[in-house]
Amino acid sequence: MITKKTFTAMCIILILLLLSLFSCAGKHVSMGKHGHLQKNEVLKDTYHKMNPLPDFDYYYTGRSGLPYAVIGIDKGYNLRDWHWVKIESRADVYDKIAHIDDRPGVPGVYSYIFFADIISAAGGKVGIWFSYYAHTVIKVDPDTKAVAVFSPYSPNESNEW
Repeated sequence: MITKKTFTAMCIILILLLLSLFSCAGKHVSMGKHGHLQKNEVLKDTYHKMNPLPDFDYYYTGRSGLPYAVIGIDKGYNLRDWHWVKIESRADVYDKIAHIDDRPGVPGVYSYIFFADIISAAGGKVGIWFSYYAHTVIKVDPDTKAVAVFSPYSPNESNEW
């Protein structure tokens, strides 16, 4: 028979193991069919030098003058652009990214630009990410090369600014 003290100790150990497992999963381990964002500080230098990356088609989501995110999708893939607007010129790409910085700090979201690679569940780079959000849902169909990147904005988000 297990004593109450032993049972409590086993529960605490189990909880710690589960927390450890989930914290590791949050550090860019792909779960199932979803991709992830992988921080890439090199993109910051690319952005500040205004060095165009020609291998990407660029899109933004959110308001034109204050986007939630700007993405570049590898030209070998097709974006399912439900909430994304294509950016036609390279100058507009940098203008949109610059406007991400215009948002004042809001509790619970980043007030700086998060630079990241968009990684498929298989581990391949399919695009790049610029946003004050460090999260999104990414799905890639390897057969059709279709990419779905969800808008990071949540309509239930508190805007206390």
